[in-house]
Amino acid sequence: MKSVPAVLKASTKEIQRLNTNKISPDIRFHYRLIAGALAMKAAALLPDNSEELADIVNQAGMWVKDRDEKVANRYYQVIDHRCAKTKIGQTVRAKHWFVDQQGPWSTAEQQAHEAMRKELKMDSSE
Repeated sequence: MKSVPAVLKASTKEIQRLNTNKISPDIRFHYRLIAGALAMKAAALLPDNSEELADIVNQAGMWVKDRDEKVANRYYQVIDHRCAKTKIGQTVRAKHWFVDQQGPWSTAEQQAHEAMRKELKMDSSE
């Protein structure tokens, strides 16, 4: 007997649940834009020309640059105006775009991530 694929129609309640829990914004890799926006909220609390500020804004820019160039340009302007005296800020300004460079914040985050993986006995290749 040959199996025939069945197509099931979504119920009204299922459609309502889908509409209630829509992803916003409805674009691929939306979480990068959300992470960038949250990083910029944190950056607003940091003092001008601090290495942490430059690092956070640069990382946020790296997350969004391939998804939304207008947003990335706004992040670049923050580096240009608020981080010009930092190492990362100077490198970003010289390149006129974000750089793959770690600062104190991203280094601390990476160390915390590695410590968590070690604590949970997760293989680094996972």
